[in-house]
Amino acid sequence: MTVAGRQGRIIPPPLRPGDTIAVLSPAGPVNSAELAAGERFLEQRGYRVRRGRHVMARHGYLAGTDRQRLADLNRAFADPRFQAIFFSRGGYGTTRLLPGIDLGPLAARPRIVLGYSDLTVLLNHITSETGLVTYLGPMVASDMSQGLRGRTLTSFEAMIEGRAGGISMHCQPGKAAAGARKGFLRCGTVTAELAGGCLSMIAATMGTRYQPKLEGKVLFLEEVNEPAYRVDRMLTQLTQAGLLNGLAGLIIGRLRGCGSRAPGGGGGLQRFLAWLLGSLRCPVYFGFPSGHGPEKVVLPIGLPVTLDSSRGLVALHAGGKLGL
Repeated sequence: MTVAGRQGRIIPPPLRPGDTIAVLSPAGPVNSAELAAGERFLEQRGYRVRRGRHVMARHGYLAGTDRQRLADLNRAFADPRFQAIFFSRGGYGTTRLLPGIDLGPLAARPRIVLGYSDLTVLLNHITSETGLVTYLGPMVASDMSQGLRGRTLTSFEAMIEGRAGGISMHCQPGKAAAGARKGFLRCGTVTAELAGGCLSMIAATMGTRYQPKLEGKVLFLEEVNEPAYRVDRMLTQLTQAGLLNGLAGLIIGRLRGCGSRAPGGGGGLQRFLAWLLGSLRCPVYFGFPSGHGPEKVVLPIGLPVTLDSSRGLVALHAGGKLGL
């Protein structure tokens, strides 16, 4: 079994009833009814919710101008009243703000930062630059407006509210690689730090100073509404750039709306991915219930995750301890 330790990561304090959450819109414009419903969900759990000044702004396909969205981010990071920063939705626009973000106040006073999709680049940037653990998980308007249920809620309670030491999920036995349980495309056992998020956002950082450092880490990838050939193209780009060479492990989450047909009439996207990633020498798990889909198991960027194909196990860690 391979184990890679944490590199001085800082775990933010969990949320407690009475804490105040900032809700921001650094990407696409927001539906007001969905945002209000998501805020009610958080208030029913005992939290105070405060919107950024420009949450409901609109500037073309963005939730306000770059200046407005950046001001909301920096204001929330600097405001000591907030115990967490949540986001209304994804879309596009977060990468445009990265050069102007002041991470100093967030590093000095760690808070929970939770989001996914377009927020992928911000979460990985925060963890890389400050050591603060960030969280891939549901957003206020696009997800919490419908409430959180099942494993999404369980992982939210474990990771964000600190109600348990982590969460582990056993896959059911089924057809898979030799010696592995269902879901594993490559066998192996490893515990290493988690990084990643939306595949297209990881690919978009290529050649920039925000490109994540992935060597020795377990990479999580998910995507939405991209046909198989585009998934192929982005994974090929990461492979040819050498980003996947030193991975300790790979978790592929939901590929919602990405099609099931592989190029050349292959049997399906899972088989295609097994072929495409055949050069990897690390455990690979396919179909983790997180990303653009109904289930969004909360993932801690910067903390260890365990992959164990012999037991069909994917285990997340909170506070450095394995949850049962």
